[in-house]
Amino acid sequence: MNRPVGWRNHLCSTMALLLLSGLAFGSINSKSNLDQTVDQVIQHLEVCDINGLKSMSHPDLAAKLSLESVGSHCTLVQRLGAVQTRNMQGLNVQAGAPDVGTYSVVFDQGTATVKVSIKEAQLFSYNLSGPDVVRIIGEMQAEKYKVFAVNQFHWTLPDGTRNPKGNVLPVGKVHFKAVLYGLTVNEGKMRLTSDVLIKDPAGKEVNRYDKYLDQELVLPEGSHPTATVDSWFKIEEPGTWTVDIGFTDVLSGKELITTQSFVAE
Repeated sequence: MNRPVGWRNHLCSTMALLLLSGLAFGSINSKSNLDQTVDQVIQHLEVCDINGLKSMSHPDLAAKLSLESVGSHCTLVQRLGAVQTRNMQGLNVQAGAPDVGTYSVVFDQGTATVKVSIKEAQLFSYNLSGPDVVRIIGEMQAEKYKVFAVNQFHWTLPDGTRNPKGNVLPVGKVHFKAVLYGLTVNEGKMRLTSDVLIKDPAGKEVNRYDKYLDQELVLPEGSHPTATVDSWFKIEEPGTWTVDIGFTDVLSGKELITTQSFVAE
């Protein structure tokens, strides 16, 4: 068969052009999807729509999303304010890996670098960073430590580790851990007292421990005013119980109560 001179070079060039066109089309398509994704992420965070965020997410990410894990992201975006401009700064598209887009987003109250990735046309990850993000997170943390509150509470085993059965506990010594924020500091010291009131399912008082705890705590230099309480009380019979644990920040006189239920068996 007679073929024109240079037909092989022409064929290779055509194939290369088609390949490059396919890659270019894939990149354009990925950019469009990422643009839409980053806009939706910001919109959901602005109103703290956790279900909306889950609905657009890959199952691996959706399983990790909750108000507890996303709430601070919502507050961050809300404090940044309305979006003014959004520009892509980087695009990474590789076969077998999530498509990644990096954006510079200018808000009313600052600028953030927002990175999103998509896998199988679903949100796979997102992240906000930058000096204004660090500034706002610092402000949020400072405010959090000013309020006298129970930040964490969980039932524990005698060695202090979290009880794997949640609030199902053995009869006898019932162990718990509470982390409190916002204690008043004077000359590097804090003072905390605690009362415990145990009630049956009908709300009847079963036992009371007044001034169950009375501690003076030294705050290490540069630390936030927090206290961790590892303690226990006794329950002699199986059943479902409620306990009111009261805490008093002695130096300010502020009081609070956390109410928890548990099953003794």
